[in-house]
Amino acid sequence: MTIMIQLKDHLKSCNQVKNANTANYKIFSSNLEKYEELNLYEYIKSTRKMVFSTDENEQLRQQMGSFVEGVKNPFQEMYNWIKGEIYDIQALQEAVNKREELDKTRSKLLSQKAKNQNDLANVTAGKTTMRTILKKDAGAISQSIEMHDREIEWLEELVNIVTIYLGERVLPRFKEDRASNYRRMMSQLSMLEINNSHQSATFFS
Repeated sequence: MTIMIQLKDHLKSCNQVKNANTANYKIFSSNLEKYEELNLYEYIKSTRKMVFSTDENEQLRQQMGSFVEGVKNPFQEMYNWIKGEIYDIQALQEAVNKREELDKTRSKLLSQKAKNQNDLANVTAGKTTMRTILKKDAGAISQSIEMHDREIEWLEELVNIVTIYLGERVLPRFKEDRASNYRRMMSQLSMLEINNSHQSATFFS
């Protein structure tokens, strides 16, 4: 989990840098136009040698806008992916923890049942202990033991069901999804970067 949190933090930083880089292209093109209009024109007193600030190069300005809008941020998708992976692992861990809590409850009931059985034996034998002083009624102790038996049986069935479900259904699907999601994300990363390279090559060529 540690490496995934580190990866999430790194992708968040990469995402911010990529967005800033795209925003900088917009600022860059806007400043170039202003430079041509306010500075370059004063040097050459003509628009013929300008790149952006001419009617003839209107298409170039449109291409710059299309280039900036066409660049995609692959790190945004990867950041969303890793967050989803972390949430899924946390959900699985929560399910395992709940199963362990059920098992611990069963163990506590077994311990309580054993104590009650010992108390019942002491009461039946006429022995006096601090617990038998508080529990003089053998019938009440027997009822408590029977109640524990029912609860223990129910919890054992529930623990077995949860264990089988997690082991045979959840975990195999979880592992399969992790691998397929990773392959899909890496493929999407490649496609987005290829598209970005194509956009850049088309504009600057």
